Amino acid sequence: MTAPLPFPVTPRRPGDPEADVARLALAHRALRDGCRLLADVAEEAAAGAVWSPERRRAVLGFGRAVLREVRAHTAREDAVLWPVVAACAGAHGVDLEPLTEDHAVLRGLLVRAGTALAGSAADPAAAPALAAVLRELAVVFDEHVEEEEREVFPVLRRCVSVRDLARYEAVCARGSGLRQAAFALAWTADACRTPAERAGLLAATPRRCGCSSVPPGRAGGAAATSSPAAPGVDDATKAPPGALSAPKAAQARAARAAASQPGCPVRSATATATARCASAASRSPRAAARRASSVAVGPKAMRAVSVPQTPSR
Repeated sequence: MTAPLPFPVTPRRPGDPEADVARLALAHRALRDGCRLLADVAEEAAAGAVWSPERRRAVLGFGRAVLREVRAHTAREDAVLWPVVAACAGAHGVDLEPLTEDHAVLRGLLVRAGTALAGSAADPAAAPALAAVLRELAVVFDEHVEEEEREVFPVLRRCVSVRDLARYEAVCARGSGLRQAAFALAWTADACRTPAERAGLLAATPRRCGCSSVPPGRAGGAAATSSPAAPGVDDATKAPPGALSAPKAAQARAARAAASQPGCPVRSATATATARCASAASRSPRAAARRASSVAVGPKAMRAVSVPQTPSR
């Protein structure tokens, strides 16, 4: 049984453009990468690696952010995407019940993983239990995503309109605060495999926050018709003369412009995240992840997570 429709939908008609699921696939890839990396570093600790305090803080912060993002992703699918798919596809759709059941299993794993993560912060000897539940989470999530992309993506292309899928993406963007939006954007940029994917992600970010679909003054019920740019965004996108090439400077200007759009419920989150990683993402996804995710999990966190530690003897 699916939830009520979050907004009125208009199913795709024959001849209409197909919805582009590339960003959904990219989000899946980023989440899968995050779960696997988290399991890998937990297994490193379970094998006896000695972590510096900086690395331990980075792993804990990264772990909390990944678990939060997986939880939000599955909740949004249950509450928003599945009702949209069911309404648009009708009898020609897909049985969503197995995927909903997967989400229930994942929720249980996320609770266990969160408890184990907190326990490992207080007691390093709890690392084996943490590694076990995180590996189980990574495996189950991998299998779930593969089934979802195999069963649901063709239905999205065939039955869901471009506009309705864009509205779903806007709902997703509105659900994140600044810290989590910065983490998610940076980690998704890190999952991009080509410069074109990274450029497409950054170009789509202001649209993903729903600016064009939220009337001025209606963002979160607050008056927003004359909201100033987010504090610090202008500073974050400025650089000494000659520091940015023309394309990177254009990306920085786009980030500042996004920050000034009225009526956007997460304009400061998306603009700040874009500003922090725009120039870095154009040349290195790892640099983008380090720059933007520092908002979410602390300075040098990504570098600290990625550097293997020597097992104790």
